[in-house]
Amino acid sequence: MVSDNFISFAVERGWYDPTRGEPFNVIQVYCRGNPRGGEAEAVQKELRKHAPRVTVKDVMRIIRASGRDSSGYGQVAHLRPREHSDLGVLWCAPASPLTAPFIPYRLGISDVPPEFKRHRYLTAGEALRQVIDPADVGLESTRFVFRSCKRLFYLATAHRRQFLPEVTQALEALEDRLIKEQETVERTALTLLEAGERELARDYLTYYCQTEARGGLQLVEALAGSLEARTKLLFGIRASGCESK
Repeated sequence: MVSDNFISFAVERGWYDPTRGEPFNVIQVYCRGNPRGGEAEAVQKELRKHAPRVTVKDVMRIIRASGRDSSGYGQVAHLRPREHSDLGVLWCAPASPLTAPFIPYRLGISDVPPEFKRHRYLTAGEALRQVIDPADVGLESTRFVFRSCKRLFYLATAHRRQFLPEVTQALEALEDRLIKEQETVERTALTLLEAGERELARDYLTYYCQTEARGGLQLVEALAGSLEARTKLLFGIRASGCESK
């Protein structure tokens, strides 16, 4: 379930020497120099506990548990035999999965909501620019899902014991619904594909994925609004230097 040159490429780069007789370890070969390599191995260890049947939900739960502020995003590829390449699905959390929902994106989609596209936040060189490119004004006028999820992350982890469980419960409830819907989504798209209506199938998949992505963003913002209001009432907004409870 990898590209044909997955190992040979590593050999060519000098990252792996097959003559040493050591097994090919993906983490050690492709994550060299990554200080979080041990964490990746811990995730693998947790996944092995579910073998031989590992579900999408199992992987989501394990990745979410390892989410932290430095996590850029989370993703789970649902690898399985399928009848059409457009139906392949990648579940993506647009920020640390600790406080970001996994949304299913089918390979056949043609676009994502503007809130999920690249914004200037964290883009190299943007901090030195006084103005943005006029062509980016429209995109920059939209909310950025990464920032919304970060806001929820800081609210939920500032008082982790009180707030994080309810955030996790809400995100998992959304994901459970989405997982249950995927059979119907796939059958609907496949019916269109088998009828020779590939563009119509892609339009349907794009509409579905965009709708659920926006729904995920709405959930994140609703949770953040609730947590912010209660944080101000119960604890106040803490200044820097205070430890999380």
